[in-house]
Amino acid sequence: MAAAIDKLKDKQLMIEAFEKYKSLLHSDAYQQLSDEMLDPKNPNVIANMAEIQRRATTEVLQMYGIDQTDIPTKLPLDELVLEYFPDDLEVVDCYKNFYQKPMRGLDKNGPPVKSGDIMPDVKLVSMETREMVSLQDLHIHKDRPLCIIASSIS
Repeated sequence: MAAAIDKLKDKQLMIEAFEKYKSLLHSDAYQQLSDEMLDPKNPNVIANMAEIQRRATTEVLQMYGIDQTDIPTKLPLDELVLEYFPDDLEVVDCYKNFYQKPMRGLDKNGPPVKSGDIMPDVKLVSMETREMVSLQDLHIHKDRPLCIIASSIS
């Protein structure tokens, strides 16, 4: 157990492990696993997401000779790294870059639509059929405003 904790306290090793964790989660195999397990209509979607993170964490820790049973906490690797290096800017930057990806289609001037503007027609992906659906087709009551609540499970 002490050897596992010592490895977790090795900043460079943990940064390297975290980079592997990011690569693994973005790999084709884990993307396929996510597609299979992360059905937003399934009430267990959050538990399934945690299971995917647990699998990736276990796989990466094993690459570095760390048995997850030797660690006192069962956090996913991204949170585990922050637990050991909460104030280290180099580590925190790795963490921030994991979750903060630039938004596609936006330039430095901000979004092309401002509050109060009439929304241009856009295409959305149907969660059921994975087909493109026009926002105009979804806006049934044209005499009322349409409120879009966006969320993400990834």
